[in-house]
Amino acid sequence: MYGSIHYPTKNILNAAEGTVAMWVKPVNWNSKEQAFHVFFQALGSNGLVLYKYFENENLLMLASQDMSAGPYFSSGLSFYWKANEWHHVAGTWSNEGLLLFIDGAPVAKSPAYAKLPQTLDEEFLIGDAAWSTPRSSYSLIDEVHIFNDALPPNEIKNLFLGKAVPLHFSKTTSVSSNAKVAETISSRAPSSSAEKLPDGPVAPVTISAAITTRVQLSGDSVTAAGHRLQFNQGALPTQITVLDEKLLSSPIALVIHQNNQRVVMTPIDNTLIQQANGDVVISSHLVAKELSLQVRSTIERDGLITIELASVNGKPLPLDADLTIEMPLKASAFEYRARWQSNQDLIGTLETAPSVDSTAFVPYYWFGNNDKGLFWFSDSSKHWPNAFADDAIRIDRVGSSLLFRQKLKSAGQSLLNGWKYRIGLQPTPVKKYPKSWRKWRLTPGVNANIEIIWPASNDDSLKYYGYPEAANPKKFLDRVNAIKRNNREAVSYLTPSFVSTGAPEWEANRDNWMSGIFDSTSSDVRSMGGALAATTPTSRSWQSFIKDKTKVFQESYKLDGFYLDNMQVYGIYNPQIKVGYVAGNVAKKEYPIFEYRELFKSVIESIKLGNPSSKVLVHMSGHFNIPVLSLADAYIDGEQFRGVVKDNYLDVLSLDQLRAEFMGRQWGLIPIFLPEFDAANAARIEPTRGLMGLLMLHDITVWPLWCNLAEANKALKALDRFGYADSQFIPYFGSSSPATTTTSKLLVSAYKKDQNESLLVVVNVSKSPIEDKVCVSTNGPQNKSQFHDWLTGKAIFTKDDRCFTINLSTQDYALIRATTADEADQSIATRPTNH
Repeated sequence: MYGSIHYPTKNILNAAEGTVAMWVKPVNWNSKEQAFHVFFQALGSNGLVLYKYFENENLLMLASQDMSAGPYFSSGLSFYWKANEWHHVAGTWSNEGLLLFIDGAPVAKSPAYAKLPQTLDEEFLIGDAAWSTPRSSYSLIDEVHIFNDALPPNEIKNLFLGKAVPLHFSKTTSVSSNAKVAETISSRAPSSSAEKLPDGPVAPVTISAAITTRVQLSGDSVTAAGHRLQFNQGALPTQITVLDEKLLSSPIALVIHQNNQRVVMTPIDNTLIQQANGDVVISSHLVAKELSLQVRSTIERDGLITIELASVNGKPLPLDADLTIEMPLKASAFEYRARWQSNQDLIGTLETAPSVDSTAFVPYYWFGNNDKGLFWFSDSSKHWPNAFADDAIRIDRVGSSLLFRQKLKSAGQSLLNGWKYRIGLQPTPVKKYPKSWRKWRLTPGVNANIEIIWPASNDDSLKYYGYPEAANPKKFLDRVNAIKRNNREAVSYLTPSFVSTGAPEWEANRDNWMSGIFDSTSSDVRSMGGALAATTPTSRSWQSFIKDKTKVFQESYKLDGFYLDNMQVYGIYNPQIKVGYVAGNVAKKEYPIFEYRELFKSVIESIKLGNPSSKVLVHMSGHFNIPVLSLADAYIDGEQFRGVVKDNYLDVLSLDQLRAEFMGRQWGLIPIFLPEFDAANAARIEPTRGLMGLLMLHDITVWPLWCNLAEANKALKALDRFGYADSQFIPYFGSSSPATTTTSKLLVSAYKKDQNESLLVVVNVSKSPIEDKVCVSTNGPQNKSQFHDWLTGKAIFTKDDRCFTINLSTQDYALIRATTADEADQSIATRPTNH
């Protein structure tokens, strides 16, 4: 039902500059359909494409000089298209960049930067092609025009209105007639108002202000971030102890399989030193018969262990040998796993099946439980010959162990001379919560004490999106001062791994800075002009620039902290910046986690040195980038549910997933949840009430956007009245829960002030009403208890000294104050009233 027509490129399409325009009507589909709709396509190894993306509602004008690997450049808009509705779409390309038009209007103030194709195939396509997503839907196409100039916005508007195009532009060509178009190559070029900065490899940053703990060395034992790391057999850890629990069932080992024999390489020539910056470095040789490898481990203050393997004197390993890193984990120490995948992290429980996972290379893996974890990562598969086999990473349950194996090389595969392999291990939590963390409250929450200055096209905001400079210095300062007069801390938005293409430094430095990833579709980005370009973390000039620029910005306005966006790991293939590589004629991305860490460490270090009490909040929705997150104070999570959640988060998020990702306690980071209800459900009470019950049940704070603010504030007021900020949280999933129930669908956590007073959070996690008896345990009041509904102040009458009956509707919660009789008598006069 769908199709397309191919036309000769010669004398019609100009790769250097042009415009394509047409009317399109979806016949039996809308923008929610998960399928490609390609209206214009001129490919080859290069490419120009005008299309609707399959995973979301984005309509894009895209260009690339390498369609198989990128980088890809685009101008686009998240645009809702209804069936049987005509729209005029157009795209322009030139040395100024790409610009998409919908119904005669540009989607941005200026073109998005792009590297245009150098050549195009002999034919191009017009129609509605499906690409890789099978579908039966189709479209009608009408009034297609091709120009070999990038038409200005007023002429695109004329096309939309059906008006003639002036003769001083190239004449339109009806592609059905294959008429010739005179070649016109524009000589226009963007100007630069900033000097090119010297570049080079990123320099390691010494943590001092960002991480307050020290690395302590005692014999062959290292203590960092409260974790004990043992190295009594060389540079590979023999034990990792977190919160007094051992995580390894036996030492990490490098194993060679050859001639049907399994040989564990033996460490010799061990050295262990503490460097001037406080890091501990351990090095040794690993030997097995005539084979020898070098291994070096570096331990930093937040407990990160960087392990580097290399050949000795460039000597290769035998071709018939397997080489595997074996990390035997103590199975009883872990409940959850999280693994990187292309769109979002794969989160799940560790099932009891013998085979847990087997996969080709992924850049990271986290194992954890409700209190602790261990994060493994690798930034590149370049020196990993077995990386693309399905057993490159394999996890099996072997006895009481989870055997995590990284098979670097199989028999018949070669390790090149001079090969190097680098991985990281990070025990979590990376730090302790600050004592006052529950007092952190973001606007518009009640009793808010932190206000984020978001980028917007206003004089009192940022000059460019995510860029540390004020649009109007006086008005920005007035805004900061107004925030502080309201007893709130002023925290500015910042994107250390992205730069606006509108910034003056972009043009002069883009070849050294850009990774090839661009955001030109988000409405808030477009409103400030240009696109948002991902920078390469390997660029020393970018690291130096953004660190110094942020420092000046912070000092100029006495900012109290920063909200750092885009903390996730990006896969990059861009030979120009020497990130990514080619294997078997296929481009392969690299994941420079170590360099991202150095970039953010440099910026956060500068922020903390400028003001040690600065708050650093980071946004990481759905991505476990622990080596970077460890540098921050708090993390914001939840944006991945935009357009996914309806009225109930338990429809899209299991309790296991909630505990694994959103609590923060396993990582040592303050957890802040970002709701994502649509307008209709945000206006209702029940969806937000259900969410607040889940968050209080897990001791997660909320940034009350895109929800029912009054209902969120009702819960926050209740917590504040109780004084929960200074209480002890006792979770339902702990070794000793605060209360018992007869049904597993009624869960109870508690905020405990002392032996005489607790606030019980009772939540119905089912889709049916529940009536049940709740009995407080020894973690609650120690004597005869009295109970009050904390939201209404009404006493709950019961004949039982330690139990009460509760009736909760579907996915509802109650806050119950449990006290001893004496404490209850004293508090009657001050009990809360209905709010």
